[in-house]
Amino acid sequence: MPQLDILTFGSQFFWFFVLFNLFYFVTVKDAIPTIYKILQARSLAASLNTTDNNAKSNTAQQNVSTSVLQEYANLSSKYIANVALSTKTRLNDNIKPSALNAKSKGFLTFNTKYLRNVALRQGQISILSRNK
Repeated sequence: MPQLDILTFGSQFFWFFVLFNLFYFVTVKDAIPTIYKILQARSLAASLNTTDNNAKSNTAQQNVSTSVLQEYANLSSKYIANVALSTKTRLNDNIKPSALNAKSKGFLTFNTKYLRNVALRQGQISILSRNK
């Protein structure tokens, strides 16, 4: 079995360490703060919901809910725009068109179309340039 081959232990350990740390830092720096903000907004909305049920509190709750949804939408669109921009930058920096074979060009075209569609849905098309 290749997993138990002594010659590949070092390589397997190295890539496990690299990928585990990458996943850990992405989770700590990005996912956990986002989840924390969402949980805070939900607890605020829940506390507003349980304290008063009159028209004034319902209006306040709707305002809070609207502001929370707007903040979440802004965070989502900024995150998608940053991912699209960084992916496009990495593709442009790392892949030179003259060195691409037919399979890589197909992948690059697919990836560019995908990013453009995501940006169109989020209203961020100005981030992606249309030069091919």
